[in-house]
Amino acid sequence: MTVKEYNHLVIQIGYILILGRLIILLSFFPNLRWAFKQKAHRFLFMYSLLALSIAIFEASFIYVCNHYTSSIMPLLTRFKIGNTFFISPFYYVNELFFYGFAFSYALGGEYRKPIQIISLTLFVFEICNTVWGEGFRDAQTLGSMIVSFVNISFALLYFQNFYTKKINSNSRKDSFAIISWGILIPAVLSIFIYAFTKNLFETNEILYYQISIFRMIVESLSFLIIAYGIWIIRDARIRSNFNK
Repeated sequence: MTVKEYNHLVIQIGYILILGRLIILLSFFPNLRWAFKQKAHRFLFMYSLLALSIAIFEASFIYVCNHYTSSIMPLLTRFKIGNTFFISPFYYVNELFFYGFAFSYALGGEYRKPIQIISLTLFVFEICNTVWGEGFRDAQTLGSMIVSFVNISFALLYFQNFYTKKINSNSRKDSFAIISWGILIPAVLSIFIYAFTKNLFETNEILYYQISIFRMIVESLSFLIIAYGIWIIRDARIRSNFNK
């Protein structure tokens, strides 16, 4: 396959990711009123809504670039934009803020304020990193690594507390435990990918696309895990109290 064919395949898989984000959002609606009473799920809902909006914007941007190249080229040239890396910081700040606050309420107690402070601090740091640091024109190695490490840390912290404080609970019936798996899996994979994204894109574009496709497939499956975790809150027998 040529670079152009891989690029087209990435675009098609991108639509699957949008569908996955839509499924996450729709999974709230069977019991939206109850979910909104749980602050952890409320922040997760806001994250999902923004993430879907960003994904739709990204897909729309790619479509406009491919079909109206001559019209948008002056704008792209002015801001020196040659790819979609400039959209990544929006995903990063969304995850740092809303995932962080969701975990702060899911864990509750002594963890709430420290996690919120960490999330807000890294949220501001990522904005500064985008404006004055790594920028938005190329892949952010530091920004992406921070997001991945934070998501891994929060998910593992939830597991540690879940298994030590809820020994008799079944992780297959705990909404946020399942959601944490959906967050942890792509974050772990990203650690091994994002560090090399910039160099790969510049030196071996085909390999970059191949790895990106693999990452996108795993991420789409993780979205289904998150959606299932949200979906099971409809069963009153397995609802957990996340507003400690």
